[in-house]
Amino acid sequence: MTAFVSLFRGINVGGHQKIRMDELKDLHVSLGLKGVVTYIQSGNVVFTSDDADPAQLSGQIEDDSFHRSFLFSLLIIVPTVLTLAPTVCMVNV
Repeated sequence: MTAFVSLFRGINVGGHQKIRMDELKDLHVSLGLKGVVTYIQSGNVVFTSDDADPAQLSGQIEDDSFHRSFLFSLLIIVPTVLTLAPTVCMVNV
């Protein structure tokens, strides 16, 4: 299994495009993703999947589920945790 992070641009910013984190978590679980955890109200979701293709996961979350569930579209980036980790470490130095 590979660990990923769904990064949702513009969720819960300034009272716009409000989504509860339990709804976002449920959306990921409904797609068969495992170990789904949300972080505060940021729109960041950590999960694991047998599918190792971030682009395919991003499309699946964005096109198939997010738009249908919440009736608006936005950019969703799904890097692996290993890809994102060096960037996070550089910011925290």
